[in-house]
Order: sequence, then structure tokens, then C-alpha cells
Amino acid sequence: PPQPRDATRAEKEEIVYLKLSELFPFKDHPFGVRDDAEMKGLVESVKDNGVHQPALVRPREGGGYEIIAGHRRQRASELAGFANMPCIVRNMTDDEAILAMTDDNLRHREKILPMEKAQSLKMQVEAISHQGAKLADDDAKDVGKRSTETPRCEIRTCSHRSGCSAVQSKGCLFPKPLFPGTASPRPATRSGRYPGCGTPKKRSTAKTPSISSDSLKKAPAAKAGK
Repeated sequence: PPQPRDATRAEKEEIVYLKLSELFPFKDHPFGVRDDAEMKGLVESVKDNGVHQPALVRPREGGGYEIIAGHRRQRASELAGFANMPCIVRNMTDDEAILAMTDDNLRHREKILPMEKAQSLKMQVEAISHQGAKLADDDAKDVGKRSTETPRCEIRTCSHRSGCSAVQSKGCLFPKPLFPGTASPRPATRSGRYPGCGTPKKRSTAKTPSISSDSLKKAPAAKAGK
């Protein structure tokens, strides 16, 4: 079986108590916070035992903190008469915050309206597509960086004989086709020469005797066997 992985985060996180006045709802939060029977039960639980699970928040540009997960806990703490609540502060991008917010609400809320679920799933898809596009851009940049680091080709013309079309390439990851209609240079033979290299064979100068039509007419016809 695979070895258990370490779940420790790179950045140390601590539970801090933040004032409720410093907490702001997530932008375009798709889930409503309703003062219904479920909220009433949560308020009673907070009065008796406090907030068991800290809210997840991130620093806000205009000051204070934006709630990623814990909108109902923040409302229950307010109705229970508390001035602050436990929170975990985490720096997150917009896409990371959207995925964490939608996942937490979809898993923990008992009653979710169809429109709330549809909007949250739409936000999830958009966030995932943004992350995929970012990864593709990063991969493209890495490929471009590696391509600039590719060693230059050292082309040496074959010196076996004059006019030989074979060449040798060295240190090139993607050599340019050296022969028309081929995708790569021809492979070298065991002798170290490329096909087509070497001293050209001498053509024979002996002439083949020609046969005239008159000699064919004078030839006796073969007798048919009995």
C-alpha cells in the first residue's frame, strides 16, 4: 500500500479570534444565510459550546478579512451575542477561494436551493478552467525556455568523396530533415558512413551483342514433341 503523505502545510497556520466587524462576506457568495430553524439550532449550539470549527478567511484589500467558509457561523455568533469568533487566515487566489468556498458549503449545508447549487457549480467550473489555462501557460513558458537552451547543431559535411549528399549532425534534439521527404537524417552504417557515401562503382564498358531480326528468321523452328 502507498505510504501516508504528510499533510503539514508549508505556511504555519494558527487559529486567531477576529472581531465580527472585521469579517466581510465573500464576493458574489451564491449561498444565502437565512434565519430559519436550522440557524436557530446553530445559534443555540454556539451559545452553549462556542464555534467548534474555525472559519476560513483571507486578507481583504480594503481592510479586514473576507469570509471563504463560515458565513453561517459568523451570523450565528452575532445572534448569540459574541463580538468575535475563531478564524484561520490564509492567503488564497480568487480561484482557490472559490473552490474552497463552494466545496465547504456543498458538503456541509443541509438545505441548498437549486439556484444556489447551479450558481456554485458554475463558479467551480470557471475556477477550474482558469487554473487549467494557467497551467497550460506555465507549461508553454517552460517549453519555450527549454527550446532556447537547446544546443546548436554542428553540421559536418561528409568528406568521403566529392559531391556526397550525406551530412552528420551532432547535439541537435530536433535536426532539420537533411533529405527531401524524410523526417530525420539517414542512419549511419557500422562503418561510420552514411548510406550513399563511398567511392562510386565504375560502370562496365563492355557492350552487349545485339540480335538482328534476320538472324531470328533464319533460326530453325523447334519440332513439336510426339
